[in-house]
Amino acid sequence: MVIAQLRPLSWKDFGYNRKSVEWLEDYIERLRAGGEFEDENNRHKLESVFGSYLGECLVQCYGGSWIQREGTWCVAFDDQNVAFPFSKIAKQIDNGLDDGIAGFFRVVPEVFGELVSLSVPSKRPWWKFWAK
Repeated sequence: MVIAQLRPLSWKDFGYNRKSVEWLEDYIERLRAGGEFEDENNRHKLESVFGSYLGECLVQCYGGSWIQREGTWCVAFDDQNVAFPFSKIAKQIDNGLDDGIAGFFRVVPEVFGELVSLSVPSKRPWWKFWAK
C-alpha cells in the first residue's frame, strides 16, 4: 500500500530500497511540519503503515523475518537480534531527524554484522510471513 500510494508522490521508482527510505524520512518530516501527526488516530494509522513498510524494507534488503516479540512486531535477524521498525517511525515522529529512519536503515548492516545478508534470496511474499 505504501509503495502504491507514495510512488506517484515521490517521482521516483519508490520501492524496498535505501533511496525510498530516505524519501520517506523527508516525507515524514513534511507531515510533521504540517501537523499531520497531531491527531492521535491519524498518527496511529501512519505509524502502522510506515512501520510495516520500513520493516519490509529491512527484510527485502537485509534478510531477517517478521516475528512478534512481547506483543510487538519486529524484524529478527536471529533469536536475539531484532529491529523495531514501528518504534523507529514513532521516534522520528516525536523527535524529528535526530531519530530519522534513514540513518537507522543505513546502520543495520553495521549493527547486526554477519547476521545481515546484503544479497537477500527470494523470499515468500510479506503477507505469507505466518506460513511455514
